[in-house]
Formats: sequence, structure tokens, C-alpha cells
Amino acid sequence: MSTTTHAAPRRGRRVAVRFLQIVASFAVVGLLFLYVLPHVTGADGRQVLHALSHLSWEQLTLLVIVWLASLWAYTYVLCGSLPGLTHLQALTLNLSGSAVSNLVPFGGAVGIGVTFAMATSWGFRPSRVALSTVMTGLWNVLAKLALPLVALFARWCATGVEWVGTRVLRLIRSHRSVQWDRAVMDLRHSTIGLMRTGALTMSLGMVAYALLQAVLAWLCLQAVGSNLSVAEVFAGYAFGRLLTSVVATPSGVGISETGSAALLVAFGGDPVTSTAGVLLFSLFTYLIEIPIGGIGWLTWALYSPWRKSVPTLTVQDDGPLAQGAGVLDGVAAGAEAAGDEATVANADSRPSTPS
Repeated sequence: MSTTTHAAPRRGRRVAVRFLQIVASFAVVGLLFLYVLPHVTGADGRQVLHALSHLSWEQLTLLVIVWLASLWAYTYVLCGSLPGLTHLQALTLNLSGSAVSNLVPFGGAVGIGVTFAMATSWGFRPSRVALSTVMTGLWNVLAKLALPLVALFARWCATGVEWVGTRVLRLIRSHRSVQWDRAVMDLRHSTIGLMRTGALTMSLGMVAYALLQAVLAWLCLQAVGSNLSVAEVFAGYAFGRLLTSVVATPSGVGISETGSAALLVAFGGDPVTSTAGVLLFSLFTYLIEIPIGGIGWLTWALYSPWRKSVPTLTVQDDGPLAQGAGVLDGVAAGAEAAGDEATVANADSRPSTPS
């Protein structure tokens, strides 16, 4: 009883701290959008809104189609990293995790908790989900680091060139060290096995996703009247994607848009159309994902036939990540801060149903 008595105040403090973090973070976002972005680019806010208000339904329809295509391309990254995952499940997983990450500062860990809970509810072992998280995280980092390099190459070779092809990323084998000798070998074999079966799918999916997102950025700028070249738009897009790694705000929102728009203006782009195009792109890649991801999460939470028991974990079956399940439980518990008690309970549970 004393444990329950002490747990309630602790939980209340966690909720209060998280709420204050969200408020402070979005105060920073508001400052970035309302003050920093206009001063950096020199764009007038009323003119930006005027440019956005004149978009046609045909333009918006095309943008939505390209955006949806990019999301579908990313499902191949998730399906390649977690064999057995369907594309619909991968789409729900991606949008739900993004919705949380886009709302909460340092929301990546909370997003991982949501991903962990959802994937295990579909019958995937926590160790496989953890390995998938590590590998997709690696692919995302590689893409964010590679994009600026590709953009520089395109910038140097852009004269007379409309489209510049991307090179296939080298497949990197990760030898992640842990404190157990046997665990090292088990993790090595699991990683190499996943690389052999899923690396090509993940790489092609990531390349397709990045290219479709770049096309979306170019279409957004074209829709508001920008005359920047493909290479210049790609450079602005790549720089913005790199800045999303800045965790001072949820998913780097505000920081990414300011940096991307500033670079486009430095390339000679019109301040109004550059800012309007970047904000339109952010509408698709950040804002819309929040309500749609929430709908995906509610569908998963309320539609019980979509979930099933999690197989029993054994050290023999799951190696190092089974031994480190306590760490994963702590990550999954972050979903509780997003108000998902059922999700955390599912992620922390260890049913006795045999695999």
C-alpha cells in the first residue's frame, strides 16, 4: 500500500514535468516561427500567408499523393528491419511514433516506447523489435548524413542537370558490444542475418523515401512560385533534414524550417516563396502526421483483433536483447507520458504463451 501511495505523487510529478517541457518547447517553436524565421529570411508574414492561400486543389492533391507515396516507401524500411511486419502495420507504426515524437521534446524515446508496445502486441519478440529499432535508426542517421553530401555534389554539378542520381549506401555491419560474451556473438549473428535478408529492402526503401520527400519539397516550392533550381531545393531540403536531429524542439521543428529557408534565400530565392514553400513542406512532414498518427494509434488501441499475445522470451531464443529487456522496458515506459497506460502495460508484460 505504501508503494502505491508513493507511486501516485511520483507519477503526478512526471506528468507535470512533461507538461512543462511541452509548453516550454512549443513556446520556443512559436518564437522561432513568429520572430526568428521572418527576421532571418526577411519575409513578410502576410505575404507568406497570401502565397499559401492561393494554392489550387490540383496542386494540393499532387502534394498529398507524393507525401503518401513517401510514407509508403518508408514502410519498406520497417518491413525490411522486422520480417513479418505488414506494410499497413509499418505505416501505422511510423505515423503513431512520429505523432508522439512531434509533440514531445526529446520525444524520440517516447516514440520508441510506442513502437515497442505496438510491435510486441502484434506478436514480435521484444529483442526483434529492439534490433529493428537499432537498424532503422542507423539507416535514418546514414540518410541524414548522406543527404548534405549528395546535395553538395549536386550543387557542384548542377549546371544543365535536372536530376542527379544518388549512390547506393554502403551496407555497414554493426558489431555492437555488450557486456555478455555470449550475447556479443548472438547479437552479431542476429545483425548479420538481418543485414543479409533485409538490408537491400531497407536501403531501397530509404532511398525512395528520401527522393520522394525531396520531390515533395520541390513541388511545395514550385506551388508557391519559387524559381530555385532542383539542386538548390535539394540542398535546402537536405540541410533541413539534418537539422531535424536538433532535439531542442520536437523533431527539430522551427529550427529545421528556419535553417532550410535561410539557405534557400542565400541561394538567391525569393524570401516570401522560400519561406512559404518550406512551411508548406513542414505541414506535410510534421503537422499532418500528428492527427493522422493519433488516429492510427487509436485504431490499434481500440481494435483488439489486431493484437495478439507476445511470445515467451528466453535467453536462448533472443540472446543479448532478451538479457537486456529491462532496458527496453524502461524505454517503453516512456509511452506512459503520452497517456498510454495500456500500451506500457503491454510493452512491459511477459505472457506465457509459447511461440
